[in-house]
Amino acid sequence: GDTGMSAGLLRPHAAARAVAVWDGGAAHARRPPRPRQQKEKEVLGNAVFCLSPDNGLRKALFRVVFSNAFDYFILAAIVANVVFLALESKNNSEELDHTLSIANYVFTGLFFCEMVLKIVVMGFWGPSPGPGGYTGDVIIPYFRDAWNRVDCFVVVLAGLGLAYSPLSAFRSLRTMRLIIRSEQLRQVIRALLSTIPYVSQGLAVCGFIWFVFGILGTQLLKGSFYSCTDPAVEVEVNCTGTFVEEIDMGYKFVYENKTREWRNDANHFDNIIATMYTLFAIAVGEGWVELMYRGIDAVGPGEAPRHNHNPVMSLYFVIFHVIGNFFCLNLIIGILINRFTENRREMLQQETLSDRQRQYLDVFATMMPELQKLKSHEGPSQPFLRVMYAVATHRFFERFIVGIIITNMVFLATQHYGQSDEWTQAQDIGNYVCSGIFVLEVIIKILGLTPQHYFSENWNRFDFVMSLSILGVLVSLIDGVDTTFIRALPTMRLFRLVHLTEGLQKLFNTVFQGTNIAYFLSVGLLCISCFFMFGVAGVSLYSDLAREEGLDNNLNFETVPSAMLTLFTISTTEGWLDVRDGLTNTDNCGGEGQGACGNEWATIYVLGFMVIGSFMMLNLFAAVVVEMFEAQEAQAARENEVNALIDFKLRYELMFGVRKSITCREFLSAVFPLQGDGLLPARLQRAPCLARRGDPIDTAPNHICLTAQPTRLQVMAYLIALQVPFHVPSDGAEPYVSFSELLHVLCAKVFSLQKEDMRHLRKLNRMPTAYPQSRSYKIGHWFAARVMMLGRDFRVPVPPLYLTEDGEEEEEDGHRQRRDSGFPFSIERRSPPSAAPAPCAASAPAPCC
Repeated sequence: GDTGMSAGLLRPHAAARAVAVWDGGAAHARRPPRPRQQKEKEVLGNAVFCLSPDNGLRKALFRVVFSNAFDYFILAAIVANVVFLALESKNNSEELDHTLSIANYVFTGLFFCEMVLKIVVMGFWGPSPGPGGYTGDVIIPYFRDAWNRVDCFVVVLAGLGLAYSPLSAFRSLRTMRLIIRSEQLRQVIRALLSTIPYVSQGLAVCGFIWFVFGILGTQLLKGSFYSCTDPAVEVEVNCTGTFVEEIDMGYKFVYENKTREWRNDANHFDNIIATMYTLFAIAVGEGWVELMYRGIDAVGPGEAPRHNHNPVMSLYFVIFHVIGNFFCLNLIIGILINRFTENRREMLQQETLSDRQRQYLDVFATMMPELQKLKSHEGPSQPFLRVMYAVATHRFFERFIVGIIITNMVFLATQHYGQSDEWTQAQDIGNYVCSGIFVLEVIIKILGLTPQHYFSENWNRFDFVMSLSILGVLVSLIDGVDTTFIRALPTMRLFRLVHLTEGLQKLFNTVFQGTNIAYFLSVGLLCISCFFMFGVAGVSLYSDLAREEGLDNNLNFETVPSAMLTLFTISTTEGWLDVRDGLTNTDNCGGEGQGACGNEWATIYVLGFMVIGSFMMLNLFAAVVVEMFEAQEAQAARENEVNALIDFKLRYELMFGVRKSITCREFLSAVFPLQGDGLLPARLQRAPCLARRGDPIDTAPNHICLTAQPTRLQVMAYLIALQVPFHVPSDGAEPYVSFSELLHVLCAKVFSLQKEDMRHLRKLNRMPTAYPQSRSYKIGHWFAARVMMLGRDFRVPVPPLYLTEDGEEEEEDGHRQRRDSGFPFSIERRSPPSAAPAPCAASAPAPCC
């Protein structure tokens, strides 16, 4: 980047360094970076009002707290604590309960010591930050960091739980300490929390509507949902004494004397709070039909319901269900999804990345792994293998395999219970034939494409695994072995149709391409953590309840796994009212041999989970999918840049096959060919000038474009601007250019990124690790060295003169001949295609480089 040109001549110091590169061998192939002394971060103010930043104890604790070993130790302790929390169960032995209790004290003390150490090192509150906030080289005081305040809240609450047992349920919040250690999850949580002001506005609108319907429902139905335990009694004054209840045991009827009681329904309209809760149940949709019929049967206070007493009352329930469900809840969900995606976009913009830089990082993350895989476009030399290659690459072969896949799906889909033996035999024969064809396809492709090329493709690896279904055919010959699962593996081959359909491929790539999987898994981990925290709290509070109402052998809170299964069930709004009734049940409990009774506080627990775990967490997945689709649409807008990189890769494969590196001579000969298209597509034939120090990053860069017959000076300016690094082997072989580094450089060039852009990305720690070192020698240096070694006088004559092997200048009429031993290539070049975007003007000024 320091090499420049002035008045058509190489600068002396640049020329000398270029010649040194050529003669210096491997020692100068890549300059070692200058050792940088990493500036230690500073602490601000006195800690605990007495320890200054220069205090020896504080410095010693600083080295301990901010060491990697300390971080790994605390992380391991958090993971171990989560494992111990997951072991809590109603059926644990006394020894295990005692061990878990001791572990609770140990982890609480350990996390409390960690908090104290950080406060001593970082300071309690510290001085106020300046207008621009704290700089990157200082330690933010402990309580000025929001995530540290969350840590402190969790630790203190867990400590209070040791002294006051009802607070022990909040131990589950320790899982949050594991979540907030991931920066990606922190961004998701920030984006989610920043939606609260906007969601609260939607809640205010919906709350007003609910409040109006609540007042109306209270006036119409208060006291009307009571009934007597004896169905024969219709008024409250007669609901006294005892009655005989007939209980159906399934195989016989049992008669039992019971006391009559005048009871209210779990969902009622007696007051505005109970009415709002009942309206929430109606809006969610679970059990709202039963509530509507209870309202239709309602007579009034002191009277039992009568069938179809007031059918007009159904209008109240239907109208509110339409408004509360289809309008209010979907309005809140829409606000949540929209604001989440907007906040995520704003957070990305706050990273001070320009559009070009962000586009470069997106394309680099999504396309680069696939672009780096080179494919051979030449078949093997052996005749038999060439036949296999021709068959494997023929377009009709792929269509034939797709037809076999669909045929196999038809055989598998037509299986049914009670089918005839003839049809079963026909299906077996069809499955055997299809499995054999799939195995034959794998063999043909491995032989024709070579194993290395075959297994480099993800879809080929997928096909190879699916071809193992032939094992089901072989194992089925053994009596008593169930091969249903193995024989059903070919159904997965239907996914091969994804890459044949543009719409399916777009949908598939939205979730499974690049960093999208990691992002999706991070959100999934956040949702699982939310379920885990509520599950641990549920086990701590309700593990010993009686199995009544909605609690049974399947849905209960006796163990953490069963609690999480129960929570997942009610998160789909399936049976959540029954589970609520089981947690608040006070009948048939509390006695000897019976479980404990519930309480009304369980209503808050269930309602909190429905709001946080169901509506927020599960709809967060929808928000993430929307964000991924927007990113996919933005990537489609960069189709020209992506196609340029794909075109370059195809040209490289046609010229050099699967070679991972080419010599500098080959590179220049490919970039400036005598005939035909060169290595670089039209869009990559423009090289942006290097930004001068101090220039704004977002300034639109000038470009160097090759003319029809470039001079040596123009070629050198172009190569210097291209910034392609080269290497000199230690064994004295020719200098070479790496395909991976060339691809990385061109990916940056296609988005017109300059040196300042790269510095900015490195400053933000967003620079791809595979990008070549900034201090590497470039192909422009090698070209300069060749010119200085072979040229006696570096003038720019017209027409261009070309160097011979002895360094003599030579001009040929009408045609320029390539000299392999002297100049490694010809400067002859065709004019750029008319489709090339933004070509340089003919009167463009001299190159800025």
